[in-house]
Amino acid sequence: MRSAAGSTDRSICLDQAELLLDRAYVHLALKRAMHGVDPVQRVKVLRGRADALSDADFRRQLQRIFLTTRDMHTAFTFSDGGERVAVLPFRLDRCFVAERPVYLVTELEFGFSHPQFVQGVEVTHWNGVPVGRAVDAVAELTGAGNAEARSARGLATLTQRSLRYMAPPDESWVVVTYLHQGQRQDIRFTWQTVTLPPPPAPVDELEATPRDATRGVDALVDVQQRTRQRLFSAPPSDRTAEEPATPDAGPAVSASLSGFIEVDTVQDGAHRLGLLRIRSFEVPSIDAFVAEVARLARSMPPDGLVVDLRGNGGGAIQAAERLLQLFTPGRVENTGHLIRRVASRK
Repeated sequence: MRSAAGSTDRSICLDQAELLLDRAYVHLALKRAMHGVDPVQRVKVLRGRADALSDADFRRQLQRIFLTTRDMHTAFTFSDGGERVAVLPFRLDRCFVAERPVYLVTELEFGFSHPQFVQGVEVTHWNGVPVGRAVDAVAELTGAGNAEARSARGLATLTQRSLRYMAPPDESWVVVTYLHQGQRQDIRFTWQTVTLPPPPAPVDELEATPRDATRGVDALVDVQQRTRQRLFSAPPSDRTAEEPATPDAGPAVSASLSGFIEVDTVQDGAHRLGLLRIRSFEVPSIDAFVAEVARLARSMPPDGLVVDLRGNGGGAIQAAERLLQLFTPGRVENTGHLIRRVASRK
């Protein structure tokens, strides 16, 4: 369900929300039982006080009603003709040291430079709040269905907020507390907004095929991946033919696919394994993508290969399906689907 960016027609939004949730949403009873929520009643309550709210508050509250279902396929989104994302110039990842979660800066915006706030520093607090609690608070705004998914999405959206799927950050800036060489430091970042262009269709995809029929996408994760490519990848003019490989990091990735594929090696006891991370299937060329993965796989250590699809938002279905053929000697064939009509019960 979408709302235009201008003045919101509240009665239409509320009518459509109630119709969708009460008459068409087949999981309503399940969600009421699982999460102890009643989104239909909340829509009715919002209707009674909608006139007293600003447009921004009305949209935020209607969006949060949909989020209570914790169903990523059922959402109220903001549409202004563009894909706008509120961003900070870095990204965090989480690891565990002696079962303690540690939050590290793993990527910095291309061109960003600071003498102490560098890759690898540990972030401990977010606006004075322990960073783990800050992640949990943002996670509740993502609508993910289980604790693990909420935690992962909360970490990703701590520094990137899609303004189509989430309300803008409440704060204008954040104060990040981090450790540099054992010393606690503070740094302030102001939220910025970037606008993403729509992803182009792969050049080798059939033009006659409707775009939606060729895609399988987690929309929020896809936006986050495209934002990551926009912020943290060097612009094409600054790239070489192949991204330089560090020692023992595996083969180099073609520069045109450096935002989609990452390679590394890991040691598992006596075995040295290749690590192939595929961040998105929304690639500029399906043929080039499949050929590049095949080349990289052949260059990996012979002991084994780990294919990491965590955080992959999907993309061109054909790109993912064709990859399967690389990892099995048997022939992979697509299977059609069947829609079965069932008589309604009275």
